[in-house]
Formats: sequence, C-alpha cells, structure tokens
Amino acid sequence: MLEFLTVDEMKTCDHTEADIQAVIDEKKATLGEKQEHHGRHCRLHATFNELKGFYGDQAKRLGNIAVVMNKYKTTDCEHYGIDNSN
Repeated sequence: MLEFLTVDEMKTCDHTEADIQAVIDEKKATLGEKQEHHGRHCRLHATFNELKGFYGDQAKRLGNIAVVMNKYKTTDCEHYGIDNSN
C-alpha cells in the first residue's frame, strides 16, 4: 500500500529519494514490473490533489505539478502536459 504525502510533508520535503524508491520497489515486488509506472502515478496524483486543495487555485496547478515531478525525479512529463524538452 502506498503512503501518500501530506501537504505539510510536501512543503518540508522531508522524504528522501531513497524513501520514494523504496515505495516504488515495494510496488514492483507486490504487483510486478508493469505496476511500477502505475504506482508512481498513484502517488503523484494523490499529492497533486492535496496541493490543489491547499492552494485552491487552478492557475497554480502546472507549477505544483512541476515541483512534485522534480521531487520524484519522474520523467512522466507528457502524461501531465508538461514540456520537458529543454
């Protein structure tokens, strides 16, 4: 089971890359290779929803997503409509 970050945790960035990788590895071990991508997305979406609720401003959504994506070193930019070409 994935543990989702709270808004406060997101703002303090107290989770290390190793913490995030451990969750992804656990998801892979439980559900197999194909579920790694899904597990990462579940975690990201949950964090986005909390951030959107916290900020309450749809105009900030892309900025919030970029922050989260940077934190998780994800390359799923196209899925979120973000140009990562540069």
